[in-house]
Amino acid sequence: MEAQSTLPAGSLKDVLGLLRSLYAAICVDEDASFLRYGYLSTENASAVRKEVPKLCAELRPHALALNRDRCVACGESAASRRSRF
Repeated sequence: MEAQSTLPAGSLKDVLGLLRSLYAAICVDEDASFLRYGYLSTENASAVRKEVPKLCAELRPHALALNRDRCVACGESAASRRSRF
């Protein structure tokens, strides 16, 4: 979160925010203790569950770019990535 706050406004920052939201939603959705101990109502849990596919849909157009940027950042070429598969 600290690293994201140093990024200038733009698409990377927006995509990282979506990824963070998706991660949080999945964690809440998969952890029954939020319901068990009353942190979430069943209606709120249902809303969280419905949010996951929406966030995935928002992230889908950015998935290839995120993968490409990760590989470029670590110095891996497209040819070496293809040779692994």
